[in-house]
Amino acid sequence: MEKLANLMKYESEQMEREFAKASACGKGTPQEVADFREGYFHGFIRRYFPFPYQVAKGNIGGFFMNHSSDSIDCIICNPIHPHTVDLSGRYSLILAEGVDSAIEVKPDISKKDELIRGLHQIQSVKKIVRFDPLGHQLKLLEAYNTLIRHIHTFIFSITTVRGKS
Repeated sequence: MEKLANLMKYESEQMEREFAKASACGKGTPQEVADFREGYFHGFIRRYFPFPYQVAKGNIGGFFMNHSSDSIDCIICNPIHPHTVDLSGRYSLILAEGVDSAIEVKPDISKKDELIRGLHQIQSVKKIVRFDPLGHQLKLLEAYNTLIRHIHTFIFSITTVRGKS
């Protein structure tokens, strides 16, 4: 267990450096900086969820497509998700039934507006109810049914300390 803790400590330090590098090198728009951070985060997630899991970005839709989430930074698609990747390499359709987790990446949630925006994006995912015909037929325990029918969501953040200008 100590080896895993040490590995996670190293990974978190590396991620802090990469996020700081994105800010320091961010000569372009804030969106370019965010894209760099999200790209690094996707690579990190791919190391822990290798093929046949897929990592995507975009809007998640339910089976009946009656609700779609806001754009989510990092989506972990499980092996049953259909390969709906277009020619540009982006998912053209992300179905809630094939999503294990949705992660919103925010660099600094000590800023109230960033935290509120992240929570709003996560709430849009929580409004989606996955199709589960067995859950209805078997009338499973409510807690289990909730676990199966809703996507696990997270906000990932590295809060930075700003130096004096």
